[in-house]
Amino acid sequence: VENIDEACKFYSEKLKLHVEFKYQDWALLKNDNITLALTLKGKHPYHIAVKCETLDLVEEKGVPDKHRDGSISYYEDDGSGNAIEWIYYPSKKM
Repeated sequence: VENIDEACKFYSEKLKLHVEFKYQDWALLKNDNITLALTLKGKHPYHIAVKCETLDLVEEKGVPDKHRDGSISYYEDDGSGNAIEWIYYPSKKM
């Protein structure tokens, strides 16, 4: 996005998402069935995320990284230039 604050306002109003985390360059918004991460343009690849029930499922894909929200994930290229993030949330119930 161009502006984190403006994007948070837009998605909060349009999709009724609650802002869980917000920094100058990144925000995480949620409701009951949507999780949306926003980053400033050029800071992160466009991607979809697949939530994994265990850390082992992420580690099967590759060496994961830990994120500031506590999640752990691995990014994989699908061969067509799209990124898939395999993500695990250790402190949250699935």
